Amino acid sequence: MAQWLPAIRTVQIILCITVIIFILLQVRGAGLGSAFGGSSAGSVFKTRRGVERLIFNMTIAFVVLFALVSLITLRSVVFAFFLQVVALLLLITLLLAQVLAR
Repeated sequence: MAQWLPAIRTVQIILCITVIIFILLQVRGAGLGSAFGGSSAGSVFKTRRGVERLIFNMTIAFVVLFALVSLITLRSVVFAFFLQVVALLLLITLLLAQVLAR
Protein backbone atom coordinates (compact mmCIF):
# COMPACT_ATOMS: atom_id res chain seq x y z
CA MET A 1 0.00 0.00 0.00
CA ALA A 2 2.83 2.39 0.79
CA GLN A 3 4.19 2.27 -2.76
CA TRP A 4 0.79 3.30 -4.14
CA LEU A 5 0.27 6.31 -1.84
CA PRO A 6 1.88 8.92 -4.14
CA ALA A 7 -0.23 7.75 -7.09
CA ILE A 8 -3.40 7.65 -4.97
CA ARG A 9 -2.73 11.16 -3.65
CA THR A 10 -2.19 12.42 -7.20
CA VAL A 11 -5.52 10.90 -8.24
CA GLN A 12 -7.12 12.49 -5.19
CA ILE A 13 -5.79 15.94 -6.13
CA ILE A 14 -7.00 15.53 -9.73
CA LEU A 15 -10.45 14.46 -8.51
CA CYS A 16 -10.58 17.41 -6.12
CA ILE A 17 -9.75 19.92 -8.86
CA THR A 18 -12.27 18.27 -11.19
CA VAL A 19 -15.04 18.48 -8.57
CA ILE A 20 -14.27 22.16 -7.99
CA ILE A 21 -14.42 22.85 -11.74
CA PHE A 22 -17.71 20.95 -12.14
CA ILE A 23 -19.26 22.85 -9.23
CA LEU A 24 -18.17 26.17 -10.70
CA LEU A 25 -19.52 25.19 -14.14
CA GLN A 26 -23.04 24.61 -12.86
CA VAL A 27 -25.42 27.33 -13.92
CA ARG A 28 -26.47 29.69 -11.19
CA GLY A 29 -30.21 30.30 -10.82
CA ALA A 30 -31.99 33.48 -9.86
CA GLY A 31 -30.67 33.10 -6.33
CA LEU A 32 -32.25 32.42 -2.98
CA GLY A 33 -34.45 35.50 -3.24
CA SER A 34 -36.82 33.77 -5.64
CA ALA A 35 -37.50 31.09 -3.02
CA PHE A 36 -38.89 33.78 -0.70
CA GLY A 37 -41.33 35.43 -3.09
CA GLY A 38 -38.97 37.33 -5.33
CA SER A 39 -39.43 37.66 -9.04
CA SER A 40 -38.89 34.74 -11.40
CA ALA A 41 -40.41 32.25 -8.97
CA GLY A 42 -40.46 29.59 -11.69
CA SER A 43 -36.67 29.26 -11.60
CA VAL A 44 -36.71 27.50 -8.21
CA PHE A 45 -38.04 24.25 -9.67
CA LYS A 46 -35.97 24.07 -12.81
CA THR A 47 -35.46 20.80 -14.66
CA ARG A 48 -31.88 20.06 -15.64
CA ARG A 49 -31.49 19.17 -19.30
CA GLY A 50 -28.68 18.41 -21.69
CA VAL A 51 -25.20 19.51 -20.68
CA GLU A 52 -26.42 20.91 -17.35
CA ARG A 53 -27.76 17.48 -16.35
CA LEU A 54 -24.55 15.80 -17.52
CA ILE A 55 -22.41 18.17 -15.44
CA PHE A 56 -24.68 17.63 -12.42
CA ASN A 57 -24.46 13.83 -12.70
CA MET A 58 -20.70 13.92 -13.30
CA THR A 59 -20.28 16.12 -10.22
CA ILE A 60 -22.05 13.50 -8.12
CA ALA A 61 -19.94 10.70 -9.62
CA PHE A 62 -16.67 12.54 -9.03
CA VAL A 63 -17.64 13.42 -5.44
CA VAL A 64 -18.35 9.73 -4.76
CA LEU A 65 -15.01 8.75 -6.35
CA PHE A 66 -13.22 11.40 -4.29
CA ALA A 67 -14.83 10.07 -1.09
CA LEU A 68 -13.84 6.48 -1.94
CA VAL A 69 -10.25 7.46 -2.70
CA SER A 70 -10.14 9.43 0.54
CA LEU A 71 -11.35 6.40 2.48
CA ILE A 72 -8.69 4.25 0.82
CA THR A 73 -5.93 6.61 1.93
CA LEU A 74 -7.02 6.47 5.56
CA ARG A 75 -4.68 4.58 7.77
CA SER A 76 -6.16 1.53 9.48
CA VAL A 77 -5.69 3.10 12.93
CA VAL A 78 -7.64 6.21 11.95
CA PHE A 79 -10.36 4.09 10.39
CA ALA A 80 -10.60 1.94 13.52
CA PHE A 81 -10.86 5.10 15.65
CA PHE A 82 -13.61 6.40 13.37
CA LEU A 83 -15.55 3.13 13.75
CA GLN A 84 -15.19 3.33 17.55
CA VAL A 85 -16.53 6.89 17.59
CA VAL A 86 -19.49 5.88 15.41
CA ALA A 87 -20.22 2.91 17.67
CA LEU A 88 -20.03 5.12 20.76
CA LEU A 89 -22.43 7.67 19.22
CA LEU A 90 -24.83 4.87 18.29
CA LEU A 91 -24.70 3.51 21.85
CA ILE A 92 -25.40 6.96 23.32
CA THR A 93 -28.31 7.43 20.91
CA LEU A 94 -29.81 4.08 21.89
CA LEU A 95 -29.42 4.86 25.58
CA LEU A 96 -31.07 8.26 25.17
CA ALA A 97 -33.92 6.69 23.20
CA GLN A 98 -34.57 4.22 26.02
CA VAL A 99 -34.42 6.91 28.70
CA LEU A 100 -36.83 9.14 26.78
CA ALA A 101 -39.19 6.21 26.10
CA ARG A 102 -39.88 5.77 29.83
